[in-house]
Amino acid sequence: LSYYLGGWTDRLVHEKFGLCCVLSHDGQFLATGGSDAKIRLFRLEENNISELRTLSDSKLKWIWCLQFSFDSHFLFVSSSDGVVQMWSLRDWEIKRNYRGHKKICCISVLV
Repeated sequence: LSYYLGGWTDRLVHEKFGLCCVLSHDGQFLATGGSDAKIRLFRLEENNISELRTLSDSKLKWIWCLQFSFDSHFLFVSSSDGVVQMWSLRDWEIKRNYRGHKKICCISVLV
């Protein structure tokens, strides 16, 4: 995956494979996940994309799916290790880990 920043760039967003991306409901954020077990978060503004932060947790494996909460305060992340994490976009901390599945390829958030 490459991202647009005043034109197409050669900067890679993920080291190997970009596996998923999601746009927040308010259109202000874009999140991407990949095989490097990293979540990249970008702020979208008129004609500009700026990287806010890279989120990672040593327990995560490949990031399969991302979903913002409706109010864009949380980002839900599923990975190939069977965990769904709820990250706060206010303090960049993991607020919850949901376990109990072998692999989670898709998530949907209704709150």
